[in-house]
Amino acid sequence: MQRKKINLILTREKDENLGLRERARIANNNEADLYLSLHFNGFHTPPSAYGVEALINNTDNKNEEFAKIIVDKAYSIIGSKIKTKLRHHTGVKQMSLGALRGGTTMPSTLLESEFITYPAADKLFSKESFLKEYAKGLSEGLLEALEKSII
Repeated sequence: MQRKKINLILTREKDENLGLRERARIANNNEADLYLSLHFNGFHTPPSAYGVEALINNTDNKNEEFAKIIVDKAYSIIGSKIKTKLRHHTGVKQMSLGALRGGTTMPSTLLESEFITYPAADKLFSKESFLKEYAKGLSEGLLEALEKSII
């Protein structure tokens, strides 16, 4: 991202509670072009639940296109590491989500990267080398969204 002269703003760099409206305020005050909220699903019964999905607050075409780019990129990266016949992503879903209702003024999506309660995903996401690969892949998705001028 730095080589492309793109400014990436993290709303937090450690495990701390930051309100949803505060996250949106940070994005808006910095005049962000895109807003990506990264999350992990969790479902303890059964622990075999898995999958990747992108959630949007409304069906604005820009939100949908951005979400599709990001979920496809995440699916590709994770799917290349976790081999199963049932590997899937559930695509883009519209939901009223607190993480997106905070008032962002730019295309925004919430990415559920995987079910962290799925043992293979938990193992994969605990590896620093994979986290770097995943971050690189998601940054490529952000660049693709910017290049497609969805903003």
